[in-house]
Amino acid sequence: MSLDAQDWVWNHSKSKGTARLVLLAIADKAYGPSCAAYAGTTMLVQRSNAARSSVVAAVDKLIELGELAVVDGRQGPRGETVYTLPKAKRHRRSPSEGGPDSGPVQIPDRSENRTGTDSGPGGSETGPRGPKTGPITQ
Repeated sequence: MSLDAQDWVWNHSKSKGTARLVLLAIADKAYGPSCAAYAGTTMLVQRSNAARSSVVAAVDKLIELGELAVVDGRQGPRGETVYTLPKAKRHRRSPSEGGPDSGPVQIPDRSENRTGTDSGPGGSETGPRGPKTGPITQ
Protein backbone atom coordinates (compact mmCIF):
# COMPACT_ATOMS: atom_id res chain seq x y z
CA MET A 1 0.00 0.00 0.00
CA SER A 2 2.80 2.45 0.75
CA LEU A 3 3.92 2.47 -2.89
CA ASP A 4 0.40 3.43 -3.98
CA ALA A 5 0.28 6.13 -1.30
CA GLN A 6 3.69 7.45 -2.35
CA ASP A 7 2.60 7.43 -5.99
CA TRP A 8 -0.47 9.48 -5.05
CA VAL A 9 1.71 12.04 -3.25
CA TRP A 10 4.15 12.31 -6.18
CA ASN A 11 1.43 12.64 -8.80
CA HIS A 12 -1.60 14.23 -7.13
CA SER A 13 -0.70 16.05 -3.91
CA LYS A 14 -0.93 19.84 -3.91
CA SER A 15 1.61 20.07 -1.06
CA LYS A 16 4.97 21.77 -1.56
CA GLY A 17 8.36 21.92 0.14
CA THR A 18 8.65 20.50 3.64
CA ALA A 19 4.96 19.57 3.70
CA ARG A 20 5.42 17.36 0.65
CA LEU A 21 8.49 15.71 2.15
CA VAL A 22 6.65 15.08 5.42
CA LEU A 23 3.69 13.62 3.50
CA LEU A 24 6.05 11.32 1.58
CA ALA A 25 7.60 10.16 4.87
CA ILE A 26 4.13 9.31 6.20
CA ALA A 27 3.04 7.70 2.90
CA ASP A 28 6.15 5.51 3.07
CA LYS A 29 4.71 3.93 6.22
CA ALA A 30 1.08 3.68 5.03
CA TYR A 31 -0.60 0.28 5.29
CA GLY A 32 -3.96 -1.34 4.65
CA PRO A 33 -7.05 -0.13 2.82
CA SER A 34 -7.42 2.80 5.23
CA CYS A 35 -4.03 4.12 4.09
CA ALA A 36 -3.09 4.64 7.75
CA ALA A 37 0.40 5.21 9.14
CA TYR A 38 1.80 6.06 12.52
CA ALA A 39 4.49 8.70 12.73
CA GLY A 40 6.00 10.67 15.56
CA THR A 41 7.32 14.18 15.20
CA THR A 42 10.86 13.02 16.01
CA MET A 43 10.81 10.49 13.17
CA LEU A 44 9.41 13.07 10.75
CA VAL A 45 12.13 15.55 11.78
CA GLN A 46 14.80 12.91 11.13
CA ARG A 47 13.38 11.76 7.80
CA SER A 48 12.71 15.24 6.43
CA ASN A 49 15.88 16.78 7.86
CA ALA A 50 13.73 19.79 8.76
CA ALA A 51 13.34 21.75 11.98
CA ARG A 52 10.75 20.52 14.45
CA SER A 53 8.72 23.72 14.05
CA SER A 54 8.74 23.27 10.26
CA VAL A 55 7.49 19.70 10.57
CA VAL A 56 4.69 20.73 12.95
CA ALA A 57 3.69 23.54 10.55
CA ALA A 58 3.83 21.10 7.61
CA VAL A 59 1.52 18.61 9.35
CA ASP A 60 -0.92 21.43 10.15
CA LYS A 61 -0.84 22.55 6.48
CA LEU A 62 -1.43 18.99 5.23
CA ILE A 63 -4.42 18.61 7.56
CA GLU A 64 -5.74 21.96 6.30
CA LEU A 65 -5.35 20.76 2.67
CA GLY A 66 -7.27 17.58 3.51
CA GLU A 67 -4.33 15.43 2.43
CA LEU A 68 -3.65 14.18 5.96
CA ALA A 69 -5.99 13.39 8.84
CA VAL A 70 -5.41 12.30 12.43
CA VAL A 71 -7.08 9.03 13.41
CA ASP A 72 -8.68 9.80 16.78
CA GLY A 73 -8.39 7.18 19.51
CA ARG A 74 -5.44 5.32 17.98
CA GLN A 75 -1.73 5.47 18.68
CA GLY A 76 1.35 3.75 17.31
CA PRO A 77 3.33 1.28 19.44
CA ARG A 78 5.35 4.05 21.12
CA GLY A 79 2.52 6.55 21.36
CA GLU A 80 2.98 8.01 17.86
CA THR A 81 0.12 9.81 16.15
CA VAL A 82 -1.80 7.67 13.66
CA TYR A 83 -2.58 9.45 10.41
CA THR A 84 -4.49 8.56 7.30
CA LEU A 85 -4.07 9.90 3.78
CA PRO A 86 -7.75 10.23 2.88
CA LYS A 87 -7.24 11.28 -0.74
CA ALA A 88 -4.85 8.38 -1.38
CA LYS A 89 -7.11 5.63 0.00
CA ARG A 90 -8.42 4.33 -3.33
CA HIS A 91 -5.43 5.30 -5.45
CA ARG A 92 -3.62 2.47 -7.25
CA ARG A 93 -0.60 2.89 -9.46
CA SER A 94 -1.27 2.14 -13.11
CA PRO A 95 0.50 -0.88 -14.62
CA SER A 96 2.54 1.42 -16.87
CA GLU A 97 3.95 3.09 -13.73
CA GLY A 98 5.07 -0.15 -12.11
CA GLY A 99 1.80 -1.04 -10.44
CA PRO A 100 0.79 -4.44 -9.09
CA ASP A 101 0.08 -5.92 -12.54
CA SER A 102 3.26 -4.71 -14.22
CA GLY A 103 5.55 -7.67 -13.51
CA PRO A 104 9.33 -7.63 -13.15
CA VAL A 105 11.49 -5.12 -14.97
CA GLN A 106 13.30 -6.59 -17.96
CA ILE A 107 16.94 -5.55 -18.33
CA PRO A 108 18.19 -5.81 -21.93
CA ASP A 109 21.33 -7.82 -22.63
CA ARG A 110 24.53 -5.84 -22.41
CA SER A 111 25.94 -4.76 -25.70
CA GLU A 112 28.86 -6.73 -27.05
CA ASN A 113 30.34 -3.43 -28.23
CA ARG A 114 32.64 -2.60 -25.30
CA THR A 115 33.88 0.95 -24.99
CA GLY A 116 35.39 0.98 -21.51
CA THR A 117 37.48 -1.27 -19.37
CA ASP A 118 36.14 -3.95 -17.10
CA SER A 119 37.55 -4.13 -13.64
CA GLY A 120 37.53 -7.40 -11.81
CA PRO A 121 38.95 -8.57 -8.52
CA GLY A 122 42.49 -8.05 -9.86
CA GLY A 123 41.86 -4.50 -11.02
CA SER A 124 41.82 -3.19 -14.56
CA GLU A 125 42.20 -5.85 -17.23
CA THR A 126 43.80 -3.46 -19.72
CA GLY A 127 46.48 -2.07 -17.43
CA PRO A 128 47.58 1.52 -17.04
CA ARG A 129 47.50 3.86 -20.01
CA GLY A 130 50.07 6.42 -21.06
CA PRO A 131 53.40 6.55 -22.87
CA LYS A 132 55.70 3.60 -22.39
CA THR A 133 58.78 5.38 -21.08
CA GLY A 134 61.21 4.60 -18.37
CA PRO A 135 62.64 6.88 -15.73
CA ILE A 136 64.42 10.01 -16.94
CA THR A 137 68.19 9.74 -16.48
CA GLN A 138 70.80 12.39 -17.11
